[in-house]
Amino acid sequence: MTAFDVLAHRIAVAGAAEETNVFAEVQATLGLDSGPASADTAMAVHRALLPANGFQFGETPGRRGLASTWARGDAHMTPFEAATPALALLRATVHAVARRHEMQRREACTACSGRGWTIARDGGKHICRHAPIPEGDDPLKRRTHDPVAQQDRAADS
Repeated sequence: MTAFDVLAHRIAVAGAAEETNVFAEVQATLGLDSGPASADTAMAVHRALLPANGFQFGETPGRRGLASTWARGDAHMTPFEAATPALALLRATVHAVARRHEMQRREACTACSGRGWTIARDGGKHICRHAPIPEGDDPLKRRTHDPVAQQDRAADS
């Protein structure tokens, strides 16, 4: 779990009464000083961290905050919910920064150049160390030329 994941989780579980503390934590973690907890501060944090991204935020019928952020060329945007619209925008911003950070980390990988896998000497697919394996996905079953995986697939059928 990265620091971004911890921060996003903290924002997701925070109540409206904790908004001021959460804003202070986010600003301290990200090295920003954008002001007190408010929607204007959330927008300032978003603009400081993601100047080329757009955003949208508001309230759900249940009076919880809902926000999304996107970059030019994104095929879709993911909505994020939190106790207040400002926290929802903060959560969406932290998620977008985390995604950008992960993409830069993958692109810098000397083994796979960001693809997440390479072809092993035996012809199978080797998952790179930096790429997390989705939960419940057995990497051996992804390898096409692995006799053990082929036997496992045959036994499963």
